[in-house]
Amino acid sequence: MITLDEAKLYMRIDGDEENNLISSLIITAQNIVEDVLRRQLSEFEILPETIKQAMLLTISTLYEYRQVSKDKESFDMELLHKILLRMVGSYRIERW
Repeated sequence: MITLDEAKLYMRIDGDEENNLISSLIITAQNIVEDVLRRQLSEFEILPETIKQAMLLTISTLYEYRQVSKDKESFDMELLHKILLRMVGSYRIERW
């Protein structure tokens, strides 16, 4: 699992103002990565670094696109899903 401190370090966030949001995004990222893997992260005795990086990428992407505005490109969840499949595909099981 990714800790709040790990996520903040990855995203280069120093303050504590957004801790609740980032904590929520960690849980959301775990759910997304588990969905891609078709398995629970708790099944791993030691979480592979590739999966940790996939989680951090998901957390930071969700953080970056937490608000949609007219000036910002829209978030492409399908693209994120494809990237995650490439990153963690070797750990994915065929079926739930």
